[in-house]
Amino acid sequence: MENVDKLVEQVLGEVRSMKEEVAAEKRSLEAQKATFSIQNPANAHVETVTEWRDIANAIREKRSITLSSTGMTNVVNQIVKVAAAKMPLLGKVRVFNGRDASTNIPVWSPSLAVPSNFAEGATSISSDSTAVLGVTSLTPYAYISVLPVTNEALLLTGSNLESELPGIFGEAFAKAMHAGIVTGGGTGRDMTGIFTAGSIPSGNLIACDAAGLPVMADLVELALKLQDFYDDAVIVMNPSVYANVMADTTAGTDVYKSELASRKSIEGVQVILTSYAPTDTTAGKVIAAGGKFSDYALAVASSLSIEPMKKVGENLTYFQAAAYFNGKPILGANFYGLKTVSAG
Repeated sequence: MENVDKLVEQVLGEVRSMKEEVAAEKRSLEAQKATFSIQNPANAHVETVTEWRDIANAIREKRSITLSSTGMTNVVNQIVKVAAAKMPLLGKVRVFNGRDASTNIPVWSPSLAVPSNFAEGATSISSDSTAVLGVTSLTPYAYISVLPVTNEALLLTGSNLESELPGIFGEAFAKAMHAGIVTGGGTGRDMTGIFTAGSIPSGNLIACDAAGLPVMADLVELALKLQDFYDDAVIVMNPSVYANVMADTTAGTDVYKSELASRKSIEGVQVILTSYAPTDTTAGKVIAAGGKFSDYALAVASSLSIEPMKKVGENLTYFQAAAYFNGKPILGANFYGLKTVSAG
């Protein structure tokens, strides 16, 4: 019994020692964190909060404000992050930042061939002719969101208004970005969507097996085309198209239905449903699209303007926010689509 007591006391002593070591390590980390905060007062988080506070003050003072600076990039990035959290497709595309709304933003996308091996001392190694570092430019255009705020809300000094702004404007601009990526017209000031005619090369269009909406076999064929893109691959379709695929009663489709229902994926490829995707079954139309969405460029200018406006007879102040962005596929060869066919 005495030996057991000694063993228990020894174990407890070791536990106390471990706790003391953990506590010491925690104190050391906290001290390092405090030192870093003192040495780096102008970090990205502080810049972002300061910029939002400037906007909030402008709102309370009923004056217009235009922000365009290096620090503003943090605010714009924060809006994009909020948008991506609400719209999963936005988290897949590649975002490029520009200085201001009047700047053409360069975008690029390398797509190299699979490297070959060579003997030691080889001298006849050719450059990659499969693809080069393509560079193009996108001009960001203004997208407007109007937020009505009551006078009572403006007078509530306890309201932490600046902390709400990323979510408020992020949600509004998220819808415009998401819609543009999917079905933007690609003409004039519109973003170019992946379903827009010409976005997907004709050689990458897969004809459905029959007229009308695609069935499971069509979707599987599209997913298999995307296997080389690994986790970057995404298929986008309308919920109505998804419902038709799930209604397919062909033998052998149950395993795919189970994967689609539980994981929203097929053959490991993520499936994103959006009402912005088309449902037109006219022959030759793209009805489902997929690809490597990191080869879609979303160019966002580091400029944001907010202007308060009053209307006679209304107890509201309208705040008109303008953000500047544009987007298009930058490597069409990495996108595929299902196209509808004519009856008979």
